Amino acid sequence: MTGSAEAEAIEIFAAQKKAAQLRKDLETILRVYHGQKGLDEYKALLRKVRAQRKKTAYRQAEIKEALLAWTVGILATLAGLAGLGLLFWWLGKTQGKW
Repeated sequence: MTGSAEAEAIEIFAAQKKAAQLRKDLETILRVYHGQKGLDEYKALLRKVRAQRKKTAYRQAEIKEALLAWTVGILATLAGLAGLGLLFWWLGKTQGKW
């Protein structure tokens, strides 16, 4: 089953179950040592960190998109100016001014 979809699915499933068990164990430890209030603080902090990461990832995607749009816009403008320059050069050459 090496390299097969089944093997990959088994590995993913096992990792998910192990992660779920580790989360449960962590919550139990926090509840025992810090009480329900400590567990609630941990969960609030976890939500805050996840929200910040999501916000950061969204901002990075916005920056990439803006950079791409500006690059395409600048290249299109330069191509248009070069085309206009070639047009004027060609018109000048055909009229004998160059």
